[in-house]
Amino acid sequence: MDEIMGIPTHPLVVHAAVVLTPMLALAALVYALVPRVRPAMWWAVAGLAVAAPLATLAATFTGERLVASMPGIETLIGPHAEAGEITRNLTGLLGLASLGLWLTHRAAARAQDRPALRWQALALTVVVVLTAVAVLIFVVRAGHSGSDAVWGS
Repeated sequence: MDEIMGIPTHPLVVHAAVVLTPMLALAALVYALVPRVRPAMWWAVAGLAVAAPLATLAATFTGERLVASMPGIETLIGPHAEAGEITRNLTGLLGLASLGLWLTHRAAARAQDRPALRWQALALTVVVVLTAVAVLIFVVRAGHSGSDAVWGS
């Protein structure tokens, strides 16, 4: 489906990625860095860890279909496509790392003092924090370069 009611699907689908991706990044940062909110936030992080990567995957797929239907546009949207692909990949990594961190905290809560789980949680926290920051940077870059390609000079 390349159009919905005469509008190309990509600009419609991309709004889900533009909303869900920063929400995942911010929720993952809070979950990773503020232990007291973890019991209240796990469900939001888990849901966003699935929904945001799916949204970026859909945005990438519909973007590729849009480009295929408009020959010669590749050079105009090159920076946007590149930033979008990086955003998709980083969002997938952030989703997996966030789910891993949640599962590690869950296992640690059930286990007696297990040093391996503490090290695993620390490593995943570092991955989540770094990836969340990168996701925020690249989702802004993808959005800006996309709007610039459509509305800019």
